[in-house]
Amino acid sequence: MADASRMFALTGQVAVVTGAGRGIGRGIATALAEAGADIVAVGRHPADALADHVGRVGRRCHSLVLDLSDPAQAEEVIPRAVAAAGRVDILVNNAGATTRGPALDVTPEDWHRVLQVNLYAVFRLCQAAARDMLPRRRGRSSTSRR
Repeated sequence: MADASRMFALTGQVAVVTGAGRGIGRGIATALAEAGADIVAVGRHPADALADHVGRVGRRCHSLVLDLSDPAQAEEVIPRAVAAAGRVDILVNNAGATTRGPALDVTPEDWHRVLQVNLYAVFRLCQAAARDMLPRRRGRSSTSRR
């Protein structure tokens, strides 16, 4: 059986992780960095604690403060990631939006935000990442399931 550390080695890879500042996204970004990937952390707030940890394991972390509920900001993710890290090898669409409370109280604006983050941004990020990955014939994209 192959050594697990070699089997999951990501040395030299660049991983973009949305929602990386906390929770599951931070855990995913941490694991990818510990496996050798440099991280582009995307979130509504700076990912300072994540960046500190990633630096301690010898990897680089670029923090992009962007709100995926804003289509213009969602469009910036991959171009800014490529500008910061040189390329995208791995895309993890972890960010998610929800609305809490009775369904009858959900406004069209609330629902639009949920769809923007959970559907539109995921679709656009996958397309944009593929444009970077396909010419190099490399890369992986996924959506985390909560």
